[in-house]
Amino acid sequence: MVSRGTGSLWEKAKDLVNVITKVVDIDLIV
Repeated sequence: MVSRGTGSLWEKAKDLVNVITKVVDIDLIV
């Protein structure tokens, strides 16, 4: 579904989401 043009952008977005979820998890644990 994702075109080649937005492929790299999609990967960056997923990485960003992963980082945000990790930070949120840490905040919730603390």
